[in-house]
Amino acid sequence: MLLSEERARPGEGLLPLRSAVVKAAHHLGEQTGTVYMSFSSSAGSGHTDGDDTTDLTDISNGSYGRDYPEVMPPDVVACLIRETPLAEPTPELLEAALDISVGAAMCWQPPHGEDVLASSPVVVAALQDAAEVVAASPHVRWWDAPLIQDALDDQWTVSWSDQPGSPATGISVCPAQQSGEQ
Repeated sequence: MLLSEERARPGEGLLPLRSAVVKAAHHLGEQTGTVYMSFSSSAGSGHTDGDDTTDLTDISNGSYGRDYPEVMPPDVVACLIRETPLAEPTPELLEAALDISVGAAMCWQPPHGEDVLASSPVVVAALQDAAEVVAASPHVRWWDAPLIQDALDDQWTVSWSDQPGSPATGISVCPAQQSGEQ
């Protein structure tokens, strides 16, 4: 959806959905030492009366500034997801989304705030239509296809100790490689 927002608002510096995701995710992750930087302008703020409620109109049209909520509720993120036009799932867009997802994956760590946000029921529901469009795309059929032998020949496993800070305890070929399975 964030890539769809970039396509729907080319050249715009202010991306309401991306900003809301950062504001919501910052407070949901378990990582210590994670730094989020957010830059905004105070021009055009829709919240000058001290009211701490979030006006979705102000967020989606970009007329917010310094008074933008520090903690963005997941339901506001869900509303912005629903308002964001879904870009056509071209091979290039799908590859970029997959690359971002795989590149950010750290399965050995607690979930990032973005992962916690994406798993909240209200956000899951808001993403359902986009998920159905992506799943129906012919460009993703290979995502659940069996691996070919050449791919299996280059798979490795890494074993980790249960002790924090300990190095890897072993690196070996994928078990499917050893047994000749596909």
